[in-house]
Amino acid sequence: MYKEITQARGKTNFASLTDEIGDACTYNTLCTVGQEAPKAALSAMKKFASEFEAHIKKNKCPAEVCTAFVHIYIDPHTCTGCGECMDVCPAECIEGKPNFIHMIDEFDCTKCGKCIEVCEEEAIVKTAGKLPKLPNRLIKVGKFKKH
Repeated sequence: MYKEITQARGKTNFASLTDEIGDACTYNTLCTVGQEAPKAALSAMKKFASEFEAHIKKNKCPAEVCTAFVHIYIDPHTCTGCGECMDVCPAECIEGKPNFIHMIDEFDCTKCGKCIEVCEEEAIVKTAGKLPKLPNRLIKVGKFKKH
């Protein structure tokens, strides 16, 4: 269930299921490991209830580390078309050519962040929020307009 929560597939009943399963294990398991192991899950649900709720109900990761909730994009107003990001991308998901605004194929992007590290223009942005208007085809640097 925790894995599904971090992959944006969490269900609203996961908290109550965790409590139910954890309590059942704590009181009905014969060995000490079975009795103690669920306490970590139960404790996490209590101490971090707001974070679990954000993941499940708001589709957001407050820590911005669950890649299912994070987007990486290239700011079309800042990109100079240098190609450094393309060179370091292990998934080869960045499209571009010199002096054209580069684009990230979010479907293939592993969100490793290597492109962010090498971009001297700071044009590559990591966000857990909404994406701005982005080009859907290669456009010369400086020619992309907000609509």
